[in-house]
Amino acid sequence: MQQYKFSIFICFIILLFSMESVTGQEPDDKVFTRGLEVSDSIYLTDSISLNIVSDNYFDLPENIRALLSKANDSTKVEIFLQLAGNYLNESLTKSMHFANLAYDISSKNNWTKDMAESENSLGNVYYYLGDLITAQSYYFKSREKMLKLNNIIGVAGSNNNLSLIYFDLKNYKKAINLNIKALEIYKEKHHKEGMASSYNNLTLIYQQIDDLQNTLKYSDSALIFFKETFDTIGLAVIYNNLGDYYTKRNELKTANQYLLKSLDFYQSINDLPGMATVKINIAIVLLRKNKTEESLPFLKNSLEISLQLGIKELISEIYKSYYQYYKQKGDYKNALDQYKTYTLYMDSIYADNTMNQINEKRVAFESENQHKKIQILKKDQEFKQLRIQKQKSIGIFLIVLVGIVFSVILLSNIIIQVKSETSHLIKEKNIELFYSNKALGESKNELTRINQAKNRFLSIIAHDLISPFSAFITLSKILTENIDSLNKKEIKNYSELIYNSASSIFNLVENLLQWSRAQSGKLNYTPEFLTLSNIFNNVIQIYTPVADKKELRIISNLNKKLKVFADPDVLSTILRNLLSNAIKFTPEKGLITLTAKVSGEMIEVFVSDTGVGMNPDDINKLFSLENNFSKSGTNGEQGNGLGLILCKEFVEIIGGSIGVQSSKNAGSTFWFSIPTIPMQLKTIKT
Repeated sequence: MQQYKFSIFICFIILLFSMESVTGQEPDDKVFTRGLEVSDSIYLTDSISLNIVSDNYFDLPENIRALLSKANDSTKVEIFLQLAGNYLNESLTKSMHFANLAYDISSKNNWTKDMAESENSLGNVYYYLGDLITAQSYYFKSREKMLKLNNIIGVAGSNNNLSLIYFDLKNYKKAINLNIKALEIYKEKHHKEGMASSYNNLTLIYQQIDDLQNTLKYSDSALIFFKETFDTIGLAVIYNNLGDYYTKRNELKTANQYLLKSLDFYQSINDLPGMATVKINIAIVLLRKNKTEESLPFLKNSLEISLQLGIKELISEIYKSYYQYYKQKGDYKNALDQYKTYTLYMDSIYADNTMNQINEKRVAFESENQHKKIQILKKDQEFKQLRIQKQKSIGIFLIVLVGIVFSVILLSNIIIQVKSETSHLIKEKNIELFYSNKALGESKNELTRINQAKNRFLSIIAHDLISPFSAFITLSKILTENIDSLNKKEIKNYSELIYNSASSIFNLVENLLQWSRAQSGKLNYTPEFLTLSNIFNNVIQIYTPVADKKELRIISNLNKKLKVFADPDVLSTILRNLLSNAIKFTPEKGLITLTAKVSGEMIEVFVSDTGVGMNPDDINKLFSLENNFSKSGTNGEQGNGLGLILCKEFVEIIGGSIGVQSSKNAGSTFWFSIPTIPMQLKTIKT
């Protein structure tokens, strides 16, 4: 009897232990790390984890904060998506933050439509950050969810957004197909705003590939819609775009007609930015028609408005047109002054854009990093919950063991299965954590690379501008202080030295400006069919006086029928740098030869010289900003190393490649390839 009572007592103790295990009450730090209690873990995983971020609502007005504090999850998602859209043009960091908050709540509640809209908002943020690959990924995810929901208007919106990605990647065929698919959906659903958006997108794409028929077709459709809806802004934008398109086609009369219509609409609503933009476009048309004096009122008025609004991009374009105005009048002094002002504004714009991009990417990286930390903490809490669940399973096993002995085998199988599932889930969470950390590391490396490129670029400017400027100032001072005691020959020698120093400064600034445009994506690249010999002759004519001073012969053995498809300014820049390089490193009475040959759908151009040549180590340092390789010419000509780097950037933009063959004291041959047909036509042919 006593033995029986003892057994009951033991069973009672085991039962108590089992009940304690089921409740999950264990010592403080065995289950919950960082001093969190059970209530903390529940709150931590609730909705958007408001305790993690010190200020999830940034500087929102108090009325919105109050609304959010009382709102349910559905209302919060709606508000966050609205905030993400509102901040898109003001602060990409805030826009990304609120889009992430909306996605967190939607994901937790498994609201597919809201998840799709959140992913679309994140795609917009990364598109504006210039990260096209990440933006494309979010747009695809959003479209996939909209397809599952049979939300075809949402699918059409995703197609329109994806078309912008392919437009920026110059895959115009894909961009057109996506816009047409979106347009078909909008027509079926009588969605007028969507139709107008697709018409406008298609107009811009066909303008880019110079398809006049389709440009007019879709612009006319857009105009009909805007007239029906009395959308003055829409009409003004379409007419301005058409004017710009016909300007590029050199159909200046038609261009002027469209621009004047656009100006009338902007003036009717007193839209100052629009008026300033159209007036500078009209001035450009008049200058190209050699109506120099007629362009002046438009230039003056556009400059007044732009200075009032502080729009640097417009101001720089106006000073560039002023440079053309004074150049056409033969007033080269004022032309040079205007060009200097233009370059100052372009440098300021580039500096602002570079700093903004760096700051936006830095803050976006920190915001995304913070969001991922929240996700990691959530997964950590999920893991702890799994451990609690495991303990509950063990407690149940002990209760069943005391109560029902014959079910031990069955219960053991259940526990083994639970352990297996838990282990598998833990493994999946560890894999997710690994890839999250890897993505963070890649983002950090990208930010480091951007900072290094910026620092390298600034060091080049500091180093290579100081030397010629110092020479320029020193020589000018000598000439000024001693002009009365110098004879004509000495004055001429000093003047030539000053001219050479000024030319070096101008070439460096021009190369820096071109390179910065290419790096920031602001390069106005408008390819067309060109006769290669015309470009050769123009470049040779520019550098003939320089070559004559060293008694160099420049021979152009070129088939006059060869045509290429490229931007004339970009191609001229490449040839100028290569020819200048050949002149610099070729001794007096040397020979420079320019040739070209057809190679499939490309034309290969060769610039050969009988100069000093290079050894293999020097060749390996070319075309790289990190090395910044530069040497003095045979007559002491100074260089900065940016010319060949700019050549490489521009050759890759036109779809070609560049290289060099050289030996020490045996001359050099630089070559590059140019397409003969547009890249999109080449793709279709394949």
